[in-house]
Amino acid sequence: MLAKTLLNKEASAETGVKEVEITWASELGNGEMRSIMVGEQKSDKVLIARYQGKLYSTGNFCSHFGVPLEGGMLFDDKVLCPAHAAGFSIISGLPEQAPGLSGLPTFPVVEKDGKFFVQVPKDGLPGSVAQALAKRDPNDKRHFVIIGGGAAGLNCAETLRQSGYTGQISVISKEDVVPYDRTLITKALPVGDATKWALRPEQYLKDADIDYYLKSRAFSVNRKTQEVVLTNGDHIKYDKLCIASGSDVFKPSIAGLESKNVHYVRTDKD
Repeated sequence: MLAKTLLNKEASAETGVKEVEITWASELGNGEMRSIMVGEQKSDKVLIARYQGKLYSTGNFCSHFGVPLEGGMLFDDKVLCPAHAAGFSIISGLPEQAPGLSGLPTFPVVEKDGKFFVQVPKDGLPGSVAQALAKRDPNDKRHFVIIGGGAAGLNCAETLRQSGYTGQISVISKEDVVPYDRTLITKALPVGDATKWALRPEQYLKDADIDYYLKSRAFSVNRKTQEVVLTNGDHIKYDKLCIASGSDVFKPSIAGLESKNVHYVRTDKD
């Protein structure tokens, strides 16, 4: 889409932003969205959406895999990525649906003399926005245990920190690596190295004070004593427990399913 940059050099120099006119703003109906170029590079694109009569602007590229959101759909105040249905609020940019973990940058839309302009940083667009995380408080003795080290378990742990939880967080995972993007398993079969698809690097988890018990399996849960018993005999006490163990491969009743050359894909090891 064509755009015109408002030539206000003094304002740009002072604020570090530039204003790009949305020439087709009046044509955009409720529940509709379009992208607009705000620079010379292919990545210099933002998304413009109209929700309940008001214009909003976010980054145009999904924080999950960089897919352009302009090809997705707008559902109420949430834009859904066309690749893996990651969802983001077009008002706040916050991630609201997996597999999106980081948020989108948002940009003000202003009206001047009946024309609409989006204000973007003069020095380039941020790709994604990390959510603020609370720090672990040693005086907070609460212990939140999560059974399941996949995307759901990670999302639970991150949501706790994003919501201000300062107690201990422990995640029990049977895998030997931190959570990775399972959507890439069948797309990168020759690679076979899940560390290349990590949803969050180990340093991120360490900085967030999220403790991962890798290569660990939960054997039972004792609700009376509030303990998770691991297969190695260890007992982990909890104040709150979340079971996010996920699913297993479904094997339909088809003749020959147990043949030598029939394989199932669930983990990087598969």
